[in-house]
Amino acid sequence: MRWLLSLALLSIGLDATAHPLLPPSTLRPAQKIPLPGPLKKQLNSILKKTSWKLVGYHLWDESEGEYVEVAKRRDHIDETVETWLFRPDGTFRHIMSKDLWFTGKWRIIEGIAVGPKGGVVAAPEHPYFVIETMNVRGSIPSLKRKRDWFIGTWLDGRRGLILYYVGQKWQRSHRNSLKQAHRFEPVRYGER
Repeated sequence: MRWLLSLALLSIGLDATAHPLLPPSTLRPAQKIPLPGPLKKQLNSILKKTSWKLVGYHLWDESEGEYVEVAKRRDHIDETVETWLFRPDGTFRHIMSKDLWFTGKWRIIEGIAVGPKGGVVAAPEHPYFVIETMNVRGSIPSLKRKRDWFIGTWLDGRRGLILYYVGQKWQRSHRNSLKQAHRFEPVRYGER
């Protein structure tokens, strides 16, 4: 009986990806396009419903041609874990560590299109979307940015929020761009 339980647990752990993430070569040339109003409203509603805690990373493996999911190690009791809080009033709080945090305004502005004819990438239940953060301030007094850009999507039935940091400009041409994504899962406000 014990071997049957072990086999069941092993088989559950093998499928780490609910839907494949697009490779960097597809995301780099992608263009921003308008999202349908109801979809934009739905995405905003999901993001604002809770805080989002870092649980791992997706790293592009060039030799395999796919992202490898790397789980974050167990949180220590005195550790500040990376989190996002997207508030309904359009402000955000992004804590990276006990000494590094960012605040400002946020909005989902558009979807992502690829190819010469465009089209929203992935099905509506797994859209790729663009988050623009504005008037960004950080814990370092001189850290002020007019904008930061992110590409977001979902895994595991919208339980896993995936965010790629694009940069202060909407440029994705560098060979290392979009090769790492942070994976977040929902937690109650203030929960570590």
